[in-house]
Amino acid sequence: MKRKFKLCIILSGILLSLLMSSTMSAVAQKPGLSIITAYYTDLDGDNIEDDVYAEASIYLKGEEYTRILLLFSLVLPSGYVFRSYYLYCAVTAGEIFKFSFINGAPENGDYIFNLKAYIFRIGEFDYYSDSLLFDPPGEEEPDTPISVSVSP
Repeated sequence: MKRKFKLCIILSGILLSLLMSSTMSAVAQKPGLSIITAYYTDLDGDNIEDDVYAEASIYLKGEEYTRILLLFSLVLPSGYVFRSYYLYCAVTAGEIFKFSFINGAPENGDYIFNLKAYIFRIGEFDYYSDSLLFDPPGEEEPDTPISVSVSP
């Protein structure tokens, strides 16, 4: 009898700790925007690592119909800036966005990926931003003009 009671207490403790950890992870997920990564690679298959890939996550309050306007830029070491935007409609609380800049890393030096998110809901408006500095090697001369794509 004592053995069953101890086993019940141990199992209850394990279950309680599992419930607490899942609750704590849900609380830790605050609304906001975060650039996960940005780096150079060969996205277009030309055997030159002069393309830039970036990922960002957006976590929103609740799960309701939302429109997200993403304004993003890639600042080259020379100061030249590639700017674009993406409008996305979602019903989910969290999304990972993937950004591809084909031939976007033609120079040596530090690059900056900037991202701003304007969140529109019925009766609500939020704004988040983030930046990430990274250093791809680049080439001596720029290649063909950049092309940009974004996907959730």
